[in-house]
Amino acid sequence: TKAETIQMVALITSAYPNHDRFNSEEMIKAMVNVWANTFKDDDARIVSMAVAKHVQTSKWPPSIAEIREIMMTIQCPGPDNNLLLFG
Repeated sequence: TKAETIQMVALITSAYPNHDRFNSEEMIKAMVNVWANTFKDDDARIVSMAVAKHVQTSKWPPSIAEIREIMMTIQCPGPDNNLLLFG
Protein backbone atom coordinates (compact mmCIF):
# COMPACT_ATOMS: atom_id res chain seq x y z
CA THR A 1 0.00 0.00 0.00
CA LYS A 2 1.01 3.61 -0.28
CA ALA A 3 1.21 3.88 3.52
CA GLU A 4 3.65 0.95 3.65
CA THR A 5 5.68 2.52 0.86
CA ILE A 6 5.86 5.81 2.74
CA GLN A 7 7.29 3.93 5.74
CA MET A 8 9.93 2.24 3.57
CA VAL A 9 10.91 5.50 1.87
CA ALA A 10 11.07 7.17 5.29
CA LEU A 11 13.53 4.50 6.41
CA ILE A 12 15.66 5.06 3.30
CA THR A 13 15.65 8.85 3.58
CA SER A 14 16.52 8.61 7.29
CA ALA A 15 19.33 6.15 6.66
CA TYR A 16 20.84 8.27 3.86
CA PRO A 17 20.06 11.86 4.94
CA ASN A 18 22.89 13.48 2.98
CA HIS A 19 22.06 11.92 -0.36
CA ASP A 20 21.10 14.46 -3.05
CA ARG A 21 18.05 12.45 -4.09
CA PHE A 22 16.34 13.38 -0.84
CA ASN A 23 16.92 17.15 -0.87
CA SER A 24 13.43 18.03 -2.02
CA GLU A 25 9.97 17.01 -0.99
CA GLU A 26 9.05 16.63 -4.69
CA MET A 27 11.75 14.01 -5.22
CA ILE A 28 10.63 12.06 -2.17
CA LYS A 29 6.98 12.16 -3.29
CA ALA A 30 8.03 10.97 -6.75
CA MET A 31 9.99 8.10 -5.18
CA VAL A 32 6.97 7.08 -3.08
CA ASN A 33 4.77 7.02 -6.20
CA VAL A 34 7.24 5.02 -8.30
CA TRP A 35 7.98 2.53 -5.53
CA ALA A 36 4.30 2.10 -4.62
CA ASN A 37 3.49 1.35 -8.24
CA THR A 38 6.49 -0.92 -8.76
CA PHE A 39 5.96 -3.03 -5.65
CA LYS A 40 2.12 -2.98 -5.60
CA ASP A 41 1.87 -6.73 -6.37
CA ASP A 42 4.63 -7.79 -3.97
CA ASP A 43 4.36 -8.85 -0.35
CA ALA A 44 5.06 -5.66 1.61
CA ARG A 45 6.81 -7.65 4.35
CA ILE A 46 9.34 -9.03 1.87
CA VAL A 47 9.93 -5.60 0.32
CA SER A 48 10.37 -4.12 3.79
CA MET A 49 12.83 -6.83 4.78
CA ALA A 50 14.82 -6.20 1.60
CA VAL A 51 14.93 -2.45 2.25
CA ALA A 52 16.08 -3.04 5.83
CA LYS A 53 18.77 -5.47 4.69
CA HIS A 54 20.01 -3.01 2.08
CA VAL A 55 20.16 -0.17 4.61
CA GLN A 56 22.21 -2.37 6.95
CA THR A 57 24.71 -3.38 4.28
CA SER A 58 25.11 -0.53 1.79
CA LYS A 59 26.60 2.95 1.87
CA TRP A 60 24.24 4.13 -0.88
CA PRO A 61 20.45 4.32 -1.23
CA PRO A 62 18.89 1.36 -3.03
CA SER A 63 17.63 1.15 -6.55
CA ILE A 64 14.49 -0.81 -7.32
CA ALA A 65 16.66 -3.46 -9.00
CA GLU A 66 18.77 -3.86 -5.86
CA ILE A 67 15.66 -4.34 -3.73
CA ARG A 68 14.34 -6.93 -6.22
CA GLU A 69 17.65 -8.85 -5.99
CA ILE A 70 17.52 -8.88 -2.20
CA MET A 71 13.88 -9.96 -2.30
CA MET A 72 14.89 -12.94 -4.43
CA THR A 73 17.51 -14.00 -1.87
CA ILE A 74 14.93 -13.69 0.91
CA GLN A 75 12.28 -15.69 -0.95
CA CYS A 76 14.63 -18.27 -2.46
CA PRO A 77 17.72 -18.51 -0.25
CA GLY A 78 20.66 -20.51 -1.46
CA PRO A 79 23.30 -20.56 -4.16
CA ASP A 80 20.87 -21.52 -6.93
CA ASN A 81 18.50 -18.56 -6.66
CA ASN A 82 19.93 -17.04 -9.85
CA LEU A 83 18.77 -20.11 -11.76
CA LEU A 84 15.20 -19.08 -11.04
CA LEU A 85 15.85 -15.72 -12.67
CA PHE A 86 17.91 -16.79 -15.64
CA GLY A 87 16.95 -20.44 -15.88
